[in-house]
Amino acid sequence: MAATVDGRKGRSIEPPGAGSPSEQPDGRETRKRLTVAVVAAGALMTTLDATVVNVALPVIRSDFGYLHVTVSELQWVVNAYALTFSAFLLTAGKLGDLYGRRRMFLIGMVLFVVASVICGSARSIGVLIALRAVQGIGAALITPCSLSILTATFAPEERGLALGLWSGVLGIGVALGPLVGGVLVDQASWRWVFYINVPIGVLCFAATLAWVKESRDPSKERALDLPGVAISLLGLFALTFGLLKGNDYGWGDVRTIGLLAIGVAGLVGFVLFERIQARPMLPLSLFRSATFAGANTVAVFAGFILFGELFFGSLLLQSVMGYSALKTGLALLPMTLLIMVVSPPIGRLLSKGIGPRWIITAGMLLLADSLVLLSRCGYGSNFYDLLPAFVLSGIGFAFVLTSLTSAALAGVPVRHAGIGSAVINATRQVGGTIGLAVTVAVSSAVVNSWVSAGRTRPDGFAHSFDVVMLVSAGVSLAGALVAAVTLARQSPAAAAEPKAEQLTVRPTVSWPVAAPSVVQALPYGASPGTERVSQLLQEDMARMSMTERPQAVAVGNGLALVVETGTATGKRIPVLEEVVVGRSEPEPGRLDGDSEISRRHASVSELDSARVLVEDLASTNGTFLNGYRILAPTVARPGDEIRIGSTVLRLEAGSERPPAGSDAAAAVRV
Repeated sequence: MAATVDGRKGRSIEPPGAGSPSEQPDGRETRKRLTVAVVAAGALMTTLDATVVNVALPVIRSDFGYLHVTVSELQWVVNAYALTFSAFLLTAGKLGDLYGRRRMFLIGMVLFVVASVICGSARSIGVLIALRAVQGIGAALITPCSLSILTATFAPEERGLALGLWSGVLGIGVALGPLVGGVLVDQASWRWVFYINVPIGVLCFAATLAWVKESRDPSKERALDLPGVAISLLGLFALTFGLLKGNDYGWGDVRTIGLLAIGVAGLVGFVLFERIQARPMLPLSLFRSATFAGANTVAVFAGFILFGELFFGSLLLQSVMGYSALKTGLALLPMTLLIMVVSPPIGRLLSKGIGPRWIITAGMLLLADSLVLLSRCGYGSNFYDLLPAFVLSGIGFAFVLTSLTSAALAGVPVRHAGIGSAVINATRQVGGTIGLAVTVAVSSAVVNSWVSAGRTRPDGFAHSFDVVMLVSAGVSLAGALVAAVTLARQSPAAAAEPKAEQLTVRPTVSWPVAAPSVVQALPYGASPGTERVSQLLQEDMARMSMTERPQAVAVGNGLALVVETGTATGKRIPVLEEVVVGRSEPEPGRLDGDSEISRRHASVSELDSARVLVEDLASTNGTFLNGYRILAPTVARPGDEIRIGSTVLRLEAGSERPPAGSDAAAAVRV
């Protein structure tokens, strides 16, 4: 077939599938696998860095000098990262949607690596704290953008496995921190806790440029909601700061109360402000989905449990059982490995139709069981006493983290994947911060009460550990209840799967089916690829040459296609709705004679400025862009996948204009 010419630029455009090997099916699958590997490596680096520093804190203080570094300053090496990471998540996710997820991922990688180099070479605690804050901003860009890249790359039925791998990496990064930190501090220097990020970051940067495709919100609007950004930053910063300092200031201290009040007021003000914005930073319509709202609520509980169990589990191993930092990391390895091993199969289950409701509920119940088991451990316990609890925790976290991510993003349009990813990460992070604040406060209160009663502080801590684990078990049961009530029974991919219906063409007409790659120039002044379908033509018909099989033709409401080849030449195919028909990819997709198909997938080819603006198709069924039903004007961009199903095209002799709603009235819709 001859190349088509893009009328806007006069460029010759090859037919779909005729491009580079990367556009062939095997090449696309390879690119997808590499995309998962690259963004997962980036996410691993950021989550690992959030916990790996804890092990190095005593050595850092010793190196800088005990007289020059206070305990409070040392704690800010950890807090500075957590504070900026939490505060910038929403902004980073929105920046990815507006200006490109790959671009923001790369910018985050540069910030993170440069900050890591300076952290590793820091000669004062002030420089180290400042650059840890910059690291947090870089991590805030990397984390939601890595997740939204996967959402934009994979169709719903494939997405579960990809998100399972990503979630497994998240758990691994958090749990492996003490082990990696212990090895680096013992075998090299605390500075290598930061230097280790450099080779990983450089490789991720290069691999992202080579293999990861750009994606963004297809709308032309690129204005950032600056007031919304400022209000969200204020709210998240004040809330996180208040939670981090509550145990230092005292929960009744005016500073703590003031910070928490500012944080809550800022977040409430942010929601109220976004409601009246024409182009909000956070589309509140996302929360109309019970699954999205429920998943984010459960994420708060999950973060509470994850952060609390790892923090107090490490304290138990080191302070009560006398383990070194390295041995503590090794003791947590069974939980880490189970998160890594179990997460991908859970992703596959979600892809095959198992709903997130029961997986997450089961995971929360497993976590509750593990926490009850841990509450029975203390003085005299050994590793084998802890092992059953760690095994249950690993399986439970794999169930919960993987399914939460998948459930939360299932109802989010791809154009909002960045901000949707940021929300689920922010709620989990805030939940973790709340969890640490609450559990540390409970532990301190129990220890102080035991000391006041004349008992030893170590005995007080051992008892406080039991209380903290039981409190966390109660939180886990509450999370299980929320999951059972709010989350969907059916998997997102299965819910989006259109029913397999026949698309029949007869007797000798060839019909190009599936995704358009570029809109063909049409008469009456139509500008290819930029108008709404209903604005392209105003006449009573559009003539489409089936022999030339153009890349795509847009047809307006109430018009007709005219067949110009075969025995059906001259017959009109009435079109009672706005449609776009085009050539399938990667295969021609010709349907000759009585050919039938159940379902067809297609990808918009990677062509210069190739896009199709689709008119509102809210009344149609079975047409999905990147797995989401088209409900509003949408731009299909290179890399997008369009699934056509639940539609019927039938050529009947004498079928001039069938009544609305009949099978013959429908055409392939995009």
